[in-house]
Amino acid sequence: MGKTKLDMKQILKLLEKRHASILEIANLTKELEDALGRDDRASSLLTLEMRAEAMAKSDGYMEEIWKMAEGDVENSNRLRRLLNSDPFTSSGEGAEEEALYWIRRKIGRAVESLQEADKKISQRIAGLKSYYGTTIKG
Repeated sequence: MGKTKLDMKQILKLLEKRHASILEIANLTKELEDALGRDDRASSLLTLEMRAEAMAKSDGYMEEIWKMAEGDVENSNRLRRLLNSDPFTSSGEGAEEEALYWIRRKIGRAVESLQEADKKISQRIAGLKSYYGTTIKG
């Protein structure tokens, strides 16, 4: 029985879906900031629920990707290298791996921006009790 190779096209498709779901989370985060600015508790809670669903969907895409390499040590090692290495300093072996790193860079930038927005929201809501410990001025 021959070894199956990783389906890079499917991995790329799932990573693109993950990127889209992270952009959805970013949009919902902006809506949450707006709702908090209006002191609209109902909209804030609804937006938080929608955001949690989008996060779960994003996690689901990664679970699907990891499952693709289950049971094959070589594929697992390759996938681990592709998904855990620094996408900003890594280079791929071929066009598909280069595309994977390109998508991972897009995801990384989107996540960094999202983390900054989350930090501002946390500090705004919790002030000194925030995980980040300081308040935002302005």
